[in-house]
Amino acid sequence: MSSLTSTHSAEADASAKSRFAPVVSEAGTSVTDTTRPPTATSDPAGPTPDDRPRVGVVVASTRPVRIGRQIADAVVDLAVFSGVPVAPRILDLRDINLPFLDEPTPPSTGQRSLSHSQAWSQTISALDGVVFVTAEYNGGYPAPLKNAIDFLKDEWADLPGTIVSYGGAGGVSSAAQLRTVLTQLLVDLADVDPAIRVRSRHYGEDRTLLDAAEVVAASTAELLTAWGWVAQRASARAAAR
Repeated sequence: MSSLTSTHSAEADASAKSRFAPVVSEAGTSVTDTTRPPTATSDPAGPTPDDRPRVGVVVASTRPVRIGRQIADAVVDLAVFSGVPVAPRILDLRDINLPFLDEPTPPSTGQRSLSHSQAWSQTISALDGVVFVTAEYNGGYPAPLKNAIDFLKDEWADLPGTIVSYGGAGGVSSAAQLRTVLTQLLVDLADVDPAIRVRSRHYGEDRTLLDAAEVVAASTAELLTAWGWVAQRASARAAAR
């Protein structure tokens, strides 16, 4: 599996600090330290700096030019600078680069014979929670995300999670479809699905976001409610390990 590095420039950190701090979630999570850098790590199965629950942030879009990674990084920054007690890890499907499902036996058997299947299974199994950050393509969510989900079965069961969608109308149709699939897999989903609205004015000439933190900040209340719910459930899951 490729290394998944979450990079943040000094300017990006400063922007996130000014935009996301101080803030208190509806779940009662208060800011404890707004000067620390984001803590999204590149190794989902690796050691954590403390005993915070591990929450994977799955980037669904794999397009060459996309805003999904910018949105995911800003969603992580919001959680970090707001003091949400989790250790987030970016899981960028473009970097993970799974092939189309090629296991010889159904995922429901629990058998993972291929190295990339085993690595993906280990990555998800090591998590205490998951956040899906998804675009909306023609009313649905990206094929690489469906493929990544379908590689596994029991690994998803009871995993606390939330869906963060984005698009011109917030990606709500995408989130609805994804919720149906994740419910079938028994993912323990939050009731709220934060929907981030992206307007034409938010894009630069290269079709990436001029300021992802600004775009995400408009959905702060919903995002912190979802983060707080996942953090609470993930903490209980981590404690039971």
